[in-house]
Amino acid sequence: MTSSEKKVSIEDVAGETEIDITTPSDAQLDEDEAMLRALRIDLPGTANAPSGIVSISVTDRFPKREFFRCHPDTVAMHLIDHVAGLETEFYAVVPAMLAELASIGIDAMPYKLFELITAEGAVRIIPCRQADIDGSQNEWTRTREIALTRGHKSWVRIISDRANGRYRVFEAPPNRFPDPVFPDLTWGQLVRLAFKDRGRLIDSPNHPLFRKWAGRDGDAA
Repeated sequence: MTSSEKKVSIEDVAGETEIDITTPSDAQLDEDEAMLRALRIDLPGTANAPSGIVSISVTDRFPKREFFRCHPDTVAMHLIDHVAGLETEFYAVVPAMLAELASIGIDAMPYKLFELITAEGAVRIIPCRQADIDGSQNEWTRTREIALTRGHKSWVRIISDRANGRYRVFEAPPNRFPDPVFPDLTWGQLVRLAFKDRGRLIDSPNHPLFRKWAGRDGDAA
């Protein structure tokens, strides 16, 4: 490795593997940022807001019985949640595919993405679905976003309040944990690592999931 390169190790959600990321070339960074510009959407009141999200995994599960913080920057894009076995997988959708998906009855919805890091240093992205066109949002989703936003300034732990159909937030005592240190990666790199490199970027009708939903998965590509 040359002196101009550096490595960042990121633990995955299960804590079983470690991924070494070598600083990419300027050409790769330009490609990543171009992909980000194509995917990113602006939510009402957030145009030109800064973004700085990094993770390997995208999941709707909060860390279990762990405190975490959230990066103050968020980003929004259209996602599709796809249930695979016991897991929910999230797929990013380029704008050009929104109408194609709608034509076969599949709607991609706007999500706000939060970068989350636990006290042990594990990093993930938590997507939070935004309100429908009529402004409706269920209580689980609404309190999820409130809880994640609280994590911008405090170490928090999330509790599922099933009796009332909502999340509750438990804050750690002041100075219980040091300030979080987030990995130094661009949002363009995140898109590549979390979606494109894992086959979770729907950018053409030839994507395997699109072909499956359209009933064309048995056809020759």
